[in-house]
Amino acid sequence: MGFGLRRQEFGFVREVAAEGEHVLAALSDYAGYAKALPEFFPFVRVRSARGNVAVAEQHVMLGGRRLVMLAKHVTTPPGLHEVFVLGGDIKGSSFRHELEQSGGRTVLRVSASINLGFRDILGRRGYGADYERLVDGLLGSVL
Repeated sequence: MGFGLRRQEFGFVREVAAEGEHVLAALSDYAGYAKALPEFFPFVRVRSARGNVAVAEQHVMLGGRRLVMLAKHVTTPPGLHEVFVLGGDIKGSSFRHELEQSGGRTVLRVSASINLGFRDILGRRGYGADYERLVDGLLGSVL
């Protein structure tokens, strides 16, 4: 029996009474995360931004922990924002925010796959509920 990385996967759907472009703008404003949600993002520094791709150093509060990461943000209009964790506490993790217009509303489908480190090997931390609150906070700017 080996000690492979344990993954925590979760997803959720939100229906938002806003245009998709505004929702995508709120989700992909990684430079403004610390100002918009300091309780979840105590630190964000954009290291590089070219076109629709950016790399940022981020400290994110999830599961009662301050997770330090180097994250690659890829925004693909009209309706996709993806985050790939390149380094740090949850290296190899990914987050996907997919938007779809439906009858004057925007449907947001979120899926996440988080690599848990050795400290979390027993699965005592639940990141899903915190991540839902984080996304709801980002959506608050367009409601």
